[in-house]
Amino acid sequence: NNPAFCTAVSNDFSYDDIFSRELEALGNEGDVLVALSTSGNSKNVINAIDYAKINNIKVIGFSGESENLMNGKCDIAIKIPSKNTPRVQEAYKLILHIGQWTLFLDRDGVINKRLPDNYVRSIEEFEFLGGVKEALFWFSQYFDRIFIVTNQQGIDKGIMDHEDLYLIHDYLLSEVEKSGGKIDQIYYCPHLSIEKSYYRKPNPGMAIMAKEDFPEIEFASSIMVGDSYSDIVFGNKL
Repeated sequence: NNPAFCTAVSNDFSYDDIFSRELEALGNEGDVLVALSTSGNSKNVINAIDYAKINNIKVIGFSGESENLMNGKCDIAIKIPSKNTPRVQEAYKLILHIGQWTLFLDRDGVINKRLPDNYVRSIEEFEFLGGVKEALFWFSQYFDRIFIVTNQQGIDKGIMDHEDLYLIHDYLLSEVEKSGGKIDQIYYCPHLSIEKSYYRKPNPGMAIMAKEDFPEIEFASSIMVGDSYSDIVFGNKL
């Protein structure tokens, strides 16, 4: 949105430097850079991300679904599930101009590190993924409601109990709040996968619970972010 700056940098340096030079002037350690590139390979965007990483600026990247350079460089990489340029860019407009929208988040693998073939059973085993707290601060500025919906069958397996999970979630909420973000509610399903519970993802039971607790939310104005196929199906059922 600054044609004079872009022209000056392009003439005196290179078009590849238009964003990194501006970030050099305005960015500070602890800031969050939001990077948009449909291909994920735009040189001027990549240069800005590289500058941000060197200077301890967190990066949230938006791109299309194809593998690209941005994915491995961003603290949070959000890939729009399309290779169609207009659709990807329409999604940017949707996400970045959100009004009364709701964000549903999976927990393990999205908020915290997933333990392979195991369950997070204590605060000591719970580790936030890099950049997540900063991302939640940013998302809190745009989403009216943010919920976590998580399958936790370790409870019905007898590996952990409800109290263990309450302690973990109290810690999660406290840390997010300290970082300036918010989570309005955490919903979990303790049921075994073989039970095909209505409340276990990919079924929409936890979203229905959220709707009962927060009647103002509209599923048509909701986004689901997860790391598994069941999360995709859950989102499609909203």
